[in-house]
Amino acid sequence: MAESVIPVFKPVLPETSAIGVYLERAARSGKYSNWGPLVTSLEERLADHFGVHPANVAMCTSGTTALEGALATAADTGVDWELPAWTFTATPGAALRAGKKPHFVDVDLDQRAIFGAETIRAIDVLPFGAGPTWERATLPLTLVVDAAASFDSTKDFSFPSKSSVGVIVSLHATKSLPAGEGGVFFSNDRGWVDQFRQWANFGMWGSRVSQFPGTNGKMSEFTAAVAHAALDAWPDSRARWIHQSKYSYRISTNLDIVSSRNDGLELATPYWNIQLKNERSRVSLESYLTQRGVETRRWWGDGCHKMPAYEQIGHRELPRTEKFSQTILGLPFHLSMSISDFERIEHLLETYFAREN
Repeated sequence: MAESVIPVFKPVLPETSAIGVYLERAARSGKYSNWGPLVTSLEERLADHFGVHPANVAMCTSGTTALEGALATAADTGVDWELPAWTFTATPGAALRAGKKPHFVDVDLDQRAIFGAETIRAIDVLPFGAGPTWERATLPLTLVVDAAASFDSTKDFSFPSKSSVGVIVSLHATKSLPAGEGGVFFSNDRGWVDQFRQWANFGMWGSRVSQFPGTNGKMSEFTAAVAHAALDAWPDSRARWIHQSKYSYRISTNLDIVSSRNDGLELATPYWNIQLKNERSRVSLESYLTQRGVETRRWWGDGCHKMPAYEQIGHRELPRTEKFSQTILGLPFHLSMSISDFERIEHLLETYFAREN
């Protein structure tokens, strides 16, 4: 009998009974949107995680919508923004919808954006659950941090001292703190958060008159209920993510296919990426694993600069982006994986590399 397929990802959300406790609270309050009590208390709980005041946190319908809102409401209204080409399509898409003029830049060996010395405003992407680093030579004065998968590494967030920073974390079902969908924006600039809230309410605040163009980006009480249940389970789920990562990291290091220095840290991230020596090897391994029932995924594809949607976005040479896009491959990684799943993948990888060598 053929072995079952190991999916590249399988979302695991809180138990319905745990969610139901919060849904009952929403029913008792009779308020299901427009900053209901569950959303308000969720902002307070997340503020404690991020290490900021609750007024510096705002919930949103999705991480992508939060990213667009952060760009639309930044105090620096300039249109020119730098961002890495090595990122998910949501990042440049949000910039264009916010009316910005993005410019793609390359990344360093840690897959972090390399900003120019004269860069004033930029989007920094934390790759695959990584944490922030501010040791780079230059940082823009206005910085949006796309920390979509980095819930764990944004705990007690350390803001750079000289920048106005807005951070976005996704609560999508594929992330380590899943609410099915949803996003959160927080900042060291409370005025920015106030503008963001107004933008997410059609540009209205305190009246029925829109002061500027906005959208309906308000999180519902239903989504907040799932997020609360996920937060209740976070200590356990975080431990499980880290426990799983010990298997993946051991396999990767033994075969010398670790994709970045961020792998193996005590962080809960929903990714297992490996890096092959060249594109031919990556394509060959993809085919080899697929034929044997192991799904793979190139999470960021060929890089956003290769996508038809972003042909108008300028960029210089992107050698590391090209290298990463050709050689990085995502393997199955989720909380439903068993030890035997990891052992099966390890055996296949060892067999493949023995054959290749």
